[in-house]
Amino acid sequence: FLRGIRSMLISISGSMLHLLSAMLLMCIFMFTVSLVLMQSITDETKAGGKLHGNPNSQARIRELSIFGSMQDDDTLLQQFHMLYGGVGRTMMTLFMTISGGLEWRQAAAPMVELGEFYAVLWTCYITFMIFGMLNVLTGIF
Repeated sequence: FLRGIRSMLISISGSMLHLLSAMLLMCIFMFTVSLVLMQSITDETKAGGKLHGNPNSQARIRELSIFGSMQDDDTLLQQFHMLYGGVGRTMMTLFMTISGGLEWRQAAAPMVELGEFYAVLWTCYITFMIFGMLNVLTGIF
């Protein structure tokens, strides 16, 4: 019984370096995506573009209602602040979407409002992290 536990502890400690390097790679990728998203959100809110008074904004929200309920601009800004209110919050949102802590649809709805490019970027992030990185890490460990 104790030999089995000892063997497992040795195996876990032996793979710790690989685990830490994989976590570092994931953090670097999430940090990079967070910076891109944060810069985009900041540019949009400062420019007063799609998030402030754009006449097509409400039509676009209705068009994309599959991603959530119809929202006005204030609700959309609140969602951006709650999910993407800083680099730390953005990284937490990105981590929660790949680990099951937050639905993809909830986190993607504000991104879709920014434009198709950001919706595609969001989809590529989810696809790469789930199907690429996490499946490979599961296979390795």
